[in-house]
Amino acid sequence: HGTKQIFLFTDDQESGWQFDKAAVFDEAWEKTAARLIVVRSDDLPSVNATITKMKFESPFAANGLVARASATVDNHSAAPLRDLLELKVDGEKIISRAAEPAAGSSVEVPLEFQTPLLKGRWMLGSVNLAGDRLPGDDTFYFVQPVYQTPRVLIVESANGPERSRPGFFLRKALEAGASGAPIKTVATGELDDLPLEPFSAVFLAGVPDVSDRASVRIDRYLEAGGTVVFFPSDQSDLAALSRLEWLPAKPTKIHELPAGRLVARPLEPQHPLFTNSWDANTPFPALPQRKLLEMDIRSEGRVLLLLGELPFIIYGERGTGRVIIVNASPDRAWGDFPLTAAFLPLVQQIGRLSIARTGRESAHLVGEPIPAPLSLPRDQALSVKTPHGEIVPVQAGGPLLERAEQAGFYEVSSTAEGVLHQFAVNVDPRESELRPMDDAELTKMVPHELIAGTEPLRLWLAQTRGLVPLWPTLLVLALLVFAGEGIYSNILARRRSQGDESHIATGRLNKHRLGQVHRAAAEPEPQTEEAGV
Repeated sequence: HGTKQIFLFTDDQESGWQFDKAAVFDEAWEKTAARLIVVRSDDLPSVNATITKMKFESPFAANGLVARASATVDNHSAAPLRDLLELKVDGEKIISRAAEPAAGSSVEVPLEFQTPLLKGRWMLGSVNLAGDRLPGDDTFYFVQPVYQTPRVLIVESANGPERSRPGFFLRKALEAGASGAPIKTVATGELDDLPLEPFSAVFLAGVPDVSDRASVRIDRYLEAGGTVVFFPSDQSDLAALSRLEWLPAKPTKIHELPAGRLVARPLEPQHPLFTNSWDANTPFPALPQRKLLEMDIRSEGRVLLLLGELPFIIYGERGTGRVIIVNASPDRAWGDFPLTAAFLPLVQQIGRLSIARTGRESAHLVGEPIPAPLSLPRDQALSVKTPHGEIVPVQAGGPLLERAEQAGFYEVSSTAEGVLHQFAVNVDPRESELRPMDDAELTKMVPHELIAGTEPLRLWLAQTRGLVPLWPTLLVLALLVFAGEGIYSNILARRRSQGDESHIATGRLNKHRLGQVHRAAAEPEPQTEEAGV
């Protein structure tokens, strides 16, 4: 009927309208001159609760040890929530806690439990609410790596007796304790061809420079989830090191310090690097240092600890890996840091933190593509097992999945080595906020007409009939019928008239009119008599 309408049937969530409106309602949209009718399923207040996050204090799980975590519960409703939060590990119920967030708010529920005996490399767990009208977001799945002994590579440039080499104190600190880390020591030149994937951490102990080839290999190692720790020294080439893009800070010069101890001040005391090592009761000790590097912190770098006024520990993320700069020489060239009470726990904590790299690759959302971690082998046929048990082959050089369709646990396997990787997929937390878009704000984005509910939609359709009014059409049809009937009636009257042109032409056809002469009957023809007829 020449009317352009677009009906958009939607739950009208505010999060659903968070896109670039200029890319949709553009000049082409305006040229169509279409009228938008937004049809919402109902106009009821949104009521929903969801679990949006699971956070552990420790970056890994350990059999038999106490694990401390917290689950974040969001209440997207106008009334307080009283629900029960349940934690499961490998399908077995561990603990339950009450969750009572106020209306329109969130709350962190503390969870403390003893880690059960774990047989694999990952702890697969979930936290669950009792359930509501939107059950898809009432369960949050998580994957926590199980503690394993760190595998450490120390790179140093000096030769000679063991005690005079830069990595001497690092080796002693990493080997200390009942679960000492296996260590491999190489010279700087060996980094060009040495595979880094088997190591959980690479310590650069006072190396003067890193070649371009080795830098590319380290960058790939970081992208795959590795940990690189950098200790400077007098032999460090600051100009060459400043060109390494994977370092979270750019060294500028070596700063000479007066004699004495410098007070350490942590800027992020809750960081995993300080877990179970330093807190308010056991602060980081003052350190005797003679030299420190002056640094320009890059955008991805964060200062975790200040020594005096200069950064001492700098942390940065690269891909799924991490880079840690300790602003002190690994030996006693810049001070007595290796002999202090801070050196041993710091180095061992870095080693423990390095094994948690797989856990940082395990959080994905439904609807997202799942990239293949660089740590997976590329010369083997891989497959992904979905939460429903379906086996999906992985295309060579492509992602693990083009799109994650279900929430739950996925595992990546190869025929040669079995299970290589596991990860969890959860519902996008934005889908849990059911609040509809404010109509005034939506009108600013695009002119429209809003209908809420099935009955109002039925009434609207009955009234508008597609915005084409029916009464003018019916009136025109009635006039046409009336005119046609009049014309036809006159034609019939002319044919059936009982008078000539000077007599009746129309009118009452079967009745005599007073004073009118009717046609005479036709005279019969004369007949002749014949004989014998």
